Amino acid sequence: MKNMKFSRGEDNDKLQNLGIGKLAAIKQWLEDMSIRHYVINDDLTIDVNQQVCLDSKVNGHLPDYIQFGVVNSAFLIRSCKLTTLKGCPTSCSSFYCSYNNLTSLEYSPVTCSVTFSCEWNLLKSLEYLHRNITARIYAVDGNDIDPKEIGKLRSRGLFIQ
Repeated sequence: MKNMKFSRGEDNDKLQNLGIGKLAAIKQWLEDMSIRHYVINDDLTIDVNQQVCLDSKVNGHLPDYIQFGVVNSAFLIRSCKLTTLKGCPTSCSSFYCSYNNLTSLEYSPVTCSVTFSCEWNLLKSLEYLHRNITARIYAVDGNDIDPKEIGKLRSRGLFIQ
């Protein structure tokens, strides 16, 4: 058997050199999802400079090793039977998570400026909708959200439909 040598430095993760490990798994998953224009940060969060369309490609939740950071375009994760938004971006221009099984917006983006659509889930509250969201919010259809809560958000100047 041939001895394998590993060097120290930027590419010296032994598992990475073998084509396995978390970084390799992230790269393979991004390739499988046709996400090409990305940077994997030192903390393994993923910043993307393109639209991310995962519609109907994910089943129930994102893999544990996936954590998006900033997506400089829209992030679409509709019709995936999602029960959690864990792993979704912290910031994006538009966020679409409609037609899932979400009961909470926990782990939803902290900033979103164009459209935030979470219609047709199992939501009863917009509790985790971050205060930095300035997007038009589409949440009423297909959810059972208290009209008083919607009224409070509208009084903050948010567009909610």
